[in-house]
Amino acid sequence: MKIGLLYYKGILTDEDVRSFEDVFNGEGIEFKALDKTGQIIASIDDLDSVFTVVLNCIGTSGVLYSLSASAAWDSLKMMMGYIVNKTKEKMVYRVTSKSTEEKNITISLQTSVNNNDFHFKFEGLKETEELNQALDKILSFINEQYQKPKQDNKKTYITTFDRQLEEWVTRDFLEELRRKYND
Repeated sequence: MKIGLLYYKGILTDEDVRSFEDVFNGEGIEFKALDKTGQIIASIDDLDSVFTVVLNCIGTSGVLYSLSASAAWDSLKMMMGYIVNKTKEKMVYRVTSKSTEEKNITISLQTSVNNNDFHFKFEGLKETEELNQALDKILSFINEQYQKPKQDNKKTYITTFDRQLEEWVTRDFLEELRRKYND
């Protein structure tokens, strides 16, 4: 398994990133971090978060169940919790050629299963207990996706955690765009 982190320096320090790397490497997981500071990014708000954790879990659903009981998953939860706590009440600025806009910090986890991309959004999950619950539900969600037949056409899904249902809910990204721009 591989884990990636896309982030902005200044919110996370080099020491923070090194400590994540040490923890994951100690668990035998390849960890890569990429600082996006100063990079020009053509962004689509629904897909581009300030912090993005990329989970590359090549394998089968059985790998995921063994992951859920491992220290590696606890390390991922620890990193996500640290990022959420460190970014509470903080804002970032999006600068374009025409304006500067203050925006909330967004956090997501991205993975691909059966030729589909899933962007798990963590907006509103600020308490450790609900964050951990949502993260644990990701493993079940991914396992369900592995049980479905692989699709020929790649799809991208925006996935948000419904606190009342206590499950991840998906929306087809292209369908959302069509609705947004056809209304």
